[in-house]
Amino acid sequence: MKYIIIHGDGMADWACEELGGKTPLEAAHKPNMDLLATRGTLGMVATIPKGMPSGSDVGTMTMLGYDPARYNTGRAPIEAAAQNIEMRQGDVVFRMNLVALKPDASGALVMDDFTSGHITSEEAAKIVDDIRAELGGDGIEFFSGVSYRHLMMWRGGIATTHLTPPHDNHRQAGRASSA
Repeated sequence: MKYIIIHGDGMADWACEELGGKTPLEAAHKPNMDLLATRGTLGMVATIPKGMPSGSDVGTMTMLGYDPARYNTGRAPIEAAAQNIEMRQGDVVFRMNLVALKPDASGALVMDDFTSGHITSEEAAKIVDDIRAELGGDGIEFFSGVSYRHLMMWRGGIATTHLTPPHDNHRQAGRASSA
């Protein structure tokens, strides 16, 4: 028997008044998804085990039968493997998003867009090249990815370092300076 698993990552949303109380997915024209729904078996599963951070990396591992409590070390190592970037014992890799900042009413810089306006991969690669030239070295390496999503490798880094994803800080004042 063959299976198709459709993981609707990021498809959940809130009902919108301008869509007649429907979510964007409910209002969307999606004949192929509707056809699959009529011919398949539908169900819902809890893909995020208790105590794990909710995210597509954890959910996808669960759906594919891997125990994220055992195997998940974050999204960045998965993306590094997908790009064939060699990781050695003791290396730490971080997801590095290009973001857009702008001053708020008080002049403090806030993250205006955690996708940098869905920057093109070509434009982003030039920025990552500049970051690499300025900040690379001494065990720090930068790798271009797709659009706003990139990687920073810390060779022999501290594995207990935790950062907050940019989308969790959207429109919050930062410590950046406009100078």
